[in-house]
Amino acid sequence: MKKFFGLLMSFVLVLSLVSSAVSAKPKEKNDIFEDKSMHVQIVLFDGFDLLDALAPYEVFAAAGMYSGGAVTVELVSAEGKRSVPSGMNGPALEAQAALDPNRSGIILVPGARVNRREIRKMPLRIY
Repeated sequence: MKKFFGLLMSFVLVLSLVSSAVSAKPKEKNDIFEDKSMHVQIVLFDGFDLLDALAPYEVFAAAGMYSGGAVTVELVSAEGKRSVPSGMNGPALEAQAALDPNRSGIILVPGARVNRREIRKMPLRIY
């Protein structure tokens, strides 16, 4: 009985996928995604992991070069333009602008470099 029920559910799933694909209409010319540009904001904060911020920056900057400027990327911080120290005791990056959460595109938050003692000191926050 379980085997029959499993086969029946599989058949219903495949049938629903096929029927939706057959009834799908081709997209019209005035597609909502007509604007093919994308903006990436990489958020810097005190103690960010340098590689977690620079590697995506390099990838998205290269995408912008090869796409003719369709992809743009910038380093931002919550406080606005400032020098932001990384978690590697030294190198800092310059945030170019303030984070704009209302701007469409990608908001990328890099990891942070912390050790176990620092994690144990952090207060537990439940939202």
